[in-house]
Amino acid sequence: MYAVLFLLGLALPALAERPFLNEPDTGLVIDTVQIGALPALKDMFTAPDFEAAARHMPIRNYSMVLTDNGRKQHITAQAQRANSYSIPEGSRDLRPSETAATATPRQLNLAAAAGKAGILYAPSLSATKPIEEIAAAAPPGSILFHQLYVSANRTKLLSDLKRIEDSGFKAIFVTVDNPIHGIRSREARYGFSNVTDHDPHFSWRSYAELRKLTKLPVIPKGIQTVEGAKMAVEAGAPAIYISNHGGRQLDYSQLPIETVLEIYTHAPEIFKKTEVFADGGDVKIYRYTDFLNVLC
Repeated sequence: MYAVLFLLGLALPALAERPFLNEPDTGLVIDTVQIGALPALKDMFTAPDFEAAARHMPIRNYSMVLTDNGRKQHITAQAQRANSYSIPEGSRDLRPSETAATATPRQLNLAAAAGKAGILYAPSLSATKPIEEIAAAAPPGSILFHQLYVSANRTKLLSDLKRIEDSGFKAIFVTVDNPIHGIRSREARYGFSNVTDHDPHFSWRSYAELRKLTKLPVIPKGIQTVEGAKMAVEAGAPAIYISNHGGRQLDYSQLPIETVLEIYTHAPEIFKKTEVFADGGDVKIYRYTDFLNVLC
């Protein structure tokens, strides 16, 4: 016991010297760069380097800090950053997708870049740029889906659906894991309201009714259990989207990749019955190996 306490005492100063990393440590030295300045482009080797550089900017310039997008005080987010995963072969029907953060003008840049690269791009109703402007930024032939939060106000819901259709989006990811906004401390600290107009009573019956209101395919986003995946298939969903809302909607929710394993173990037929989309939750997909982990 005394030996353990002694070793812990030695470890604490080291832990204090090295703060929790929001992104993988790629060797980028950011401490020598003045706050508010950016490192030289030649020093940027990987995607995590750009996030580290963004975190070095004044907080008003970094919306991911303001909006709590995958923040380290959340237990689920901590767990997701602390683990690595190996996925069994066979679950090859997953489609990685890129959903947009709320920063501006990043939405327009991402829409343009994704279209140029032939990558599916899905902005959210929470975006600070209008639906129409994001669609216009994408080059011809882009694959655009749109993430929908179901408003309890039917007039607004119908308007949202029409704007999405008229702007040329090909399908809708309907958010099913956020009927009530989670408690997000950083959002509250920086003046973001936890009050939304989301329909708190949204159900599978509501999902069936929603599908009748639009000509676009409606894909439930936020599937977190094998039971949820089965219900989505039974409800006639054209696809499912496995996600835990960045690990910040509900603490202790499991990682998307764990949900993939759960489905693969207990209901592998789902991967043959429907198309499956997945994101990293709060485990950001940075490298080709991250994509391979999801796809394998």
